[in-house]
Amino acid sequence: MRQGYVAKKRNTGSRKRRRIVLLAVEGKNKTETNYFRGFDSKDTKIVFASGNDTDPINMANSLVEDYKFNDLDDELGDAAFCVVDGDVSKTREKQVLEADRIVKKIGSVIVSNPCIEIWFLCHFSPSSRQFQSSKEAVNRLKDYIPGYEKNMDGIYDLLKEKQKDAIKNAKTLDRINESVGRKLHHYDYQPSTEIYKIIKTMSGVKEII
Repeated sequence: MRQGYVAKKRNTGSRKRRRIVLLAVEGKNKTETNYFRGFDSKDTKIVFASGNDTDPINMANSLVEDYKFNDLDDELGDAAFCVVDGDVSKTREKQVLEADRIVKKIGSVIVSNPCIEIWFLCHFSPSSRQFQSSKEAVNRLKDYIPGYEKNMDGIYDLLKEKQKDAIKNAKTLDRINESVGRKLHHYDYQPSTEIYKIIKTMSGVKEII
């Protein structure tokens, strides 16, 4: 069932509504949901796409369906993102590239490779150490956040003061990957995270660093 949110139609002369940021996140865990809820504000409403999908293609299809169902509009500042883990996997790479094709008219696929914990790590370090699995990245994060576990509450509040550092460090990782010829959204483009692109959109400005 689709999430029960329908955007108000434009042009009623009433106060401008909040920007809607629609996110499709993996249904198998709540790490992303717990984190992104922290961005809900007087200017931006965070809405999660319906469904409980875990593969990029089905997530992308749900994102497009909900974008249309809720009558979202980029001219009003609305945006849509499919947030996936790369998992350092060639199979996943094929799914991500297909998801790119599906969502390109209404939004973007945002990849953290191997997992969203790379974004969390960027709040502390721009390390380009490569990981063989998401588990390795999670264990590395525990060096900075003792007791960290998937689905933990309060992760947004814990990291928010270091957000600018995270954006800078994530961009550094992009430059490192590009410098050795790796291609965005391919399995070997890691460690990397594009979460900063969502935050840039929510900030309402072209560049925040």
